Amino acid sequence: MDTPEEEYLNDLAQLTSIICNTPVTLISFIDDKRQWYKAKIGTSAIEVPVEETICQYTLVQQDILEFEDTWNERLLDSNPHVHSENAVRFYAGINLYSENGHAIGTICTVNLKPQKLDDNQKESLRIIAKQVMLHLNKNKENDSLRNELKLFVDEKIEFAERQLKVQEQAYNNLYNAIEKSNAVIEFDPEGIVINVNNNFLDIFGYKKNELINWTRKYHFIRRGRFSAI
Repeated sequence: MDTPEEEYLNDLAQLTSIICNTPVTLISFIDDKRQWYKAKIGTSAIEVPVEETICQYTLVQQDILEFEDTWNERLLDSNPHVHSENAVRFYAGINLYSENGHAIGTICTVNLKPQKLDDNQKESLRIIAKQVMLHLNKNKENDSLRNELKLFVDEKIEFAERQLKVQEQAYNNLYNAIEKSNAVIEFDPEGIVINVNNNFLDIFGYKKNELINWTRKYHFIRRGRFSAI
């Protein structure tokens, strides 16, 4: 519930009104407090309290519930939508069933004057109800597929990041081992000294600040002795 409207479902609502020759059609979900309109034609309302909706009576039916003239139905004597200005005089509704067989909402169509659906209109209403649920279930499958794909990609990214950390740690370990056992001097791409380790300083007798920013064109021999190369 409370999800955005969908053009496809609004089209099905409009198709229902065209087939049944009615001005209002609702595709809605119903819980214990309200009836919320997922798609609608002929009204600007978004929801109504469940105790005010005629669809509450459809939920306990196995097939189409039709009131040819609501004013003749004692069940609706206290319904505010039946006894008001622009009153609902005709109602036909059918349940929307979830995959586990529970009625979760309805598709209903209404008119402001008494009416009766013929057999073809009723069968069309049944078919449209099935199409609504096929669409909703397909969307759920697509959402599940997107979630599975996202999980797969996230796992691949996480694995790559772990591998990168392993390689980085291996490089650091190797570098540290080399630095501890050898004289190491580092140059930038321009050939300028950017770092030296203590072994290099001990062997060649320089201080670190004496070598930083020197160029690689000099060949270091001993302190006080270097030659250009």
